[in-house]
Amino acid sequence: QTLVQPAVWAFVIWAPIYLWELVFAVSQMFPSIRGSKVVSCMTPWWVMGAIFQSLWSIAFAQEAGVTYFILIICELACLLGGVIATDYLPEMSTRDFWLVRAPISLHAASLCGVTAIVAIVTFALPRGDVIIPMVAAWALAGVASELVKADKLNDPTRFNFYAWPQVVIDGVRLAATILSVACLGFAAAGAARRVFARRLSKIGGSMTESLTSQV
Repeated sequence: QTLVQPAVWAFVIWAPIYLWELVFAVSQMFPSIRGSKVVSCMTPWWVMGAIFQSLWSIAFAQEAGVTYFILIICELACLLGGVIATDYLPEMSTRDFWLVRAPISLHAASLCGVTAIVAIVTFALPRGDVIIPMVAAWALAGVASELVKADKLNDPTRFNFYAWPQVVIDGVRLAATILSVACLGFAAAGAARRVFARRLSKIGGSMTESLTSQV
């Protein structure tokens, strides 16, 4: 256990990540999805991310800490690149969002428990993002939960032991709790932005059709 390591239950998130990315891959066997602009836009980013993930898995097994960290940052950059690139497409159907965009958002979120990044993808993207702040809230709640009883952290027999003062442990737990709640707020804001953007798009489409019929 480390000072910011989530509880074991927080790592269950990897099961839906890989299952959803399996759906992402299989769905592209259908021509109607394979020819989607969202797929064309996301694919190169996802391929690069998969390459970096394979490399950091090897680095992790070899306990090459610095290399492992750099490769994870590279993978995160690729996944966020795909999320941002697809969000700037003129249109994205509900089908494309849930089969192509959403699984990559979930994977990216698992790598970025950073509130600054969560805030950026919630407010800076044209449509906002709900999945990334939700997963960040999940991970931060896991950190807070693990620090309720920090027995393993205070075990002097563990590797690289350091006796953290209780005030520090309590402070990190409180901060993780507050940030988890903040991320839930970001998720709510992202959901509201997506709904507003969809309605605005429909209104704009209706006005365009009306003007076209008048002409």
